Amino acid sequence: MKNIFTSLLLFTTVSFPCIAQKTKVAPPKQEPILVNAAPKSEHTITEDTAAVRFADKQAVSGFNITQYVASNFQYPPEVLDDSNFISVRIMVEFIVEKDASISSVNIKKVTNNARTTLLPNTERLLKYEVLRVVRRMPAWQSPAYQNGQAVRSYFNLPLLLKLD
Repeated sequence: MKNIFTSLLLFTTVSFPCIAQKTKVAPPKQEPILVNAAPKSEHTITEDTAAVRFADKQAVSGFNITQYVASNFQYPPEVLDDSNFISVRIMVEFIVEKDASISSVNIKKVTNNARTTLLPNTERLLKYEVLRVVRRMPAWQSPAYQNGQAVRSYFNLPLLLKLD
């Protein structure tokens, strides 16, 4: 009985480390992802409607985006009256076109950092103001480039809105 127990113990201690061994596989090279940015009625991706998430050379704004948003963003008075509003993080996604202009501005995510519920109108007003500011953003200095050609590219802009 003692020999069986010892053999079983020896077998399990030797076999478990062998099971954990895995070969490492190099991750595949990341190719640009084409996404259909056309109106919802069209379901085909063409060179005119495709936008890339990863490009060889990213778009360049040519100005300080944070400073632009800070100087143009105005809190609506109703938001300032909401005692639950302390800080909100808003993720904005837009496309930098081939001519470096901005289009397809969307709010991707809104996170209330205060862990309290905002008044129903507060979030809507903040989203509206963020969209207004980003849509009026001046054209960028240069678009993104893929294989030496200008392409439409997505850009994510995280904004933290908080009262001082």
